[in-house]
Amino acid sequence: MRLVQTRIAGGTWHGILQAGDSPPRIDLLRAGEVLGRARLAAAGAGQWAVAADIPAGCLHDGVQTFVLADAETGARLCAFSLVAGLPVGDDIRGEIDLLRAEVEMLKRALRRALREGGDDGAAGAGG
Repeated sequence: MRLVQTRIAGGTWHGILQAGDSPPRIDLLRAGEVLGRARLAAAGAGQWAVAADIPAGCLHDGVQTFVLADAETGARLCAFSLVAGLPVGDDIRGEIDLLRAEVEMLKRALRRALREGGDDGAAGAGG
């Protein structure tokens, strides 16, 4: 069984579930609280279109993470996050962007050092 997000539009999460002939009931949760039940519609052989309304009351400043889970077993099928409001100074996305930039700088410096070291080493070994 596999659930994949296709889009979020008009306050509704949409996805495709591959689950054979008998799909599970799917709940939308946030912080362990059931917010509602997803709607399923046949979308082909063994596939189901899934739609889950995101309650407006759950949208606040910051990052909100939602989980789609099998209502019977509680098994997590998919998760998604929504970000709203003003950016936070310690926002993890900003930290990740900064780390990526630093890694790129380190890669360039390492390549340059290896290039320069390789040239010096080759000249020193031959002479």
